[in-house]
Amino acid sequence: MSLIERFTRDTASRYVWAALALAAAIGLAYSLSSGGRAIEEERAIAEDRAVGYVEEVLAPRLGSRELAAPISGQQKDSLEAVVRRSIIADERVSRVRIWSTEGTLLFSTDRSDRAGSNEGLNDPLLREASREGAITRWDYSDGGGAEDPERSLVRTYAPLGTTAVVEIDQTDESTVALVRSEWAGYQLIAGGLLAWFVIMIALSLRDPIERMNVGVPFAASSVPQGFALIDDDRLAAVHEVYRLASERVGRLQAKLDESEEARRRLEGDIQRVLSKAASTAPHPVAAAASAAPADVASEPEVVQVPESDVVVTSPLGDEWAAAPAGPLARASRAQKPTPTTAPKEKSAAEKPKAEKPKRSSRRIKAKAEKQTAAPPQVANPRPAPEPESRVIAVAAPPVAAPVAPAP
Repeated sequence: MSLIERFTRDTASRYVWAALALAAAIGLAYSLSSGGRAIEEERAIAEDRAVGYVEEVLAPRLGSRELAAPISGQQKDSLEAVVRRSIIADERVSRVRIWSTEGTLLFSTDRSDRAGSNEGLNDPLLREASREGAITRWDYSDGGGAEDPERSLVRTYAPLGTTAVVEIDQTDESTVALVRSEWAGYQLIAGGLLAWFVIMIALSLRDPIERMNVGVPFAASSVPQGFALIDDDRLAAVHEVYRLASERVGRLQAKLDESEEARRRLEGDIQRVLSKAASTAPHPVAAAASAAPADVASEPEVVQVPESDVVVTSPLGDEWAAAPAGPLARASRAQKPTPTTAPKEKSAAEKPKAEKPKRSSRRIKAKAEKQTAAPPQVANPRPAPEPESRVIAVAAPPVAAPVAPAP
């Protein structure tokens, strides 16, 4: 968006430019009126200056007798010397003339003028000044030409007695031109602003692109990409929220650091306690290791059965004797009937029964004491199940059977 569109394509621009155009129009009107009054005041000052010269310099020296005919000779020279010393010495005065009321030139400081001529015969200003008093004219020429240099003179006609009129010409540059130029500059500025504001009003009558933001000097479309327009209060609120969030994050970080430090101290205390316990405990690991094999079933003790004097011979012979010993074997063998011979029954009856082996209570007690001797720092192992008591029958070595005597 260009700069002109920026200030003409919103809803508020037309009213702004209209107000500025109204102010420029008022300024232009004021400069015109005030400039005109200033120029009139300067011309009045020039007229008063000319009248003062007539009353102070010429009137005391010229009477009705001197003004009855054109001034010449020594009287002209003395009058010219006084006029040049008192009136022409003012840079604003360029020429002094004395006219009779009938239009005859009586005296002039201009070398080109000829005394006694009737150049002012048809000049109505001479008769008007003699009747009404001093008058001032500008942009006036005797010859009537548009390019006549005399048009730039400010002419003041002041009556001298009742038979003559004095014409004092002052330059425009030294009188009203300065004031006119000053106010002309003001008028030009006001007129230019008025024209510019009118053009901007015409451009603002187009359809607006967007609405003017309240309290923001630029519209959103004029903001560069990546930026945003926000109010000062909103910006202060954002900064306050950011500050509070930063403080909260700082407090949470401090608490986190304190928690981490406490955790490290606790870990150190735990490590020191464990190290101290491990150094003071009487081999807790060995005790636990010795308690671990309790799950393994202990081997039963082998009880040697004393040899008997009479051994019943198995009817199965050597196969029965070589069979493996054990409860199942004995049960299978016990189911078979034995011979009913008398000697065999006697020998079977006389055969002593083998006692069941029993586990020594001393050994069990020693194991129990060893398990209970573990230190309190180590967890007690799970007690192993009691091993089943097994009775193993050991077969005696084969003995030759005695031969019974023949009856």
